[in-house]
Amino acid sequence: LQAKQYGEILVAGIQEDGSVYRQKHRYPVVPQKERMRILKHIKEVGDVILYRSTYQASVLRRIKPDFFAVNEDYGAKDKNQKRTLSYALKHGIRVARIPYTHGISTTELRHHIVKIDYSLAKEFWDQRAVLRQKGLKSFCARSIRLLAAISNGSKG
Repeated sequence: LQAKQYGEILVAGIQEDGSVYRQKHRYPVVPQKERMRILKHIKEVGDVILYRSTYQASVLRRIKPDFFAVNEDYGAKDKNQKRTLSYALKHGIRVARIPYTHGISTTELRHHIVKIDYSLAKEFWDQRAVLRQKGLKSFCARSIRLLAAISNGSKG
């Protein structure tokens, strides 16, 4: 939302899941439809667009912004991002570098999800002892509850 200070209308770009996978070799923690839905409900966001390539000249040509707001390390590693920055500067589009918001990180979110999944998987695995003590019927009922909790994203 810091980008809103640079213009009247904030257009937020969402990178397609497949494009993220090609770039980072993993899918985003939050799928593109959910990311779009979240951004569309933020009052400061005027529009949300989906983009495929990390070279965003076509996006910049289409929306004709005065400013192109990017994170602080945009263009540091990705050659298409560097090309996008060059395109922006060549066409008079000012680049605004927005620092990361400390404490908000999808990498950290991914770490917590893996930690929770491991915890649930360990608990599921430990149910072998229950099988031996209480019999198959009780084990199956608890296993079903654990699998439901995993699919719902919470511990049951």
